[in-house]
Amino acid sequence: NHLFNVDEDKPPLPKQTAELFHHLTAMILYLGKRTRPDLQTAISFLSTRVKEPTDDDWKKLGRAIRYLPVTKELPLTLEATNDGVI
Repeated sequence: NHLFNVDEDKPPLPKQTAELFHHLTAMILYLGKRTRPDLQTAISFLSTRVKEPTDDDWKKLGRAIRYLPVTKELPLTLEATNDGVI
């Protein structure tokens, strides 16, 4: 299941699960903005789905959460060109 594929025919999550989806997405958005720019693409997309998330969106969020501990030791490397562009 590709991150950007959206099946509009899927029913929305139950209200309580949808609220948890929103909360967890906000938490990971905070992480992505502060310390994990590698999460930005996935979280930016999931942020567009908080209004009416589906089971597919829930699975995608779970995949992003499972990615965190597996990659926590990877360094963030920034390089600049000769012109000073990062």
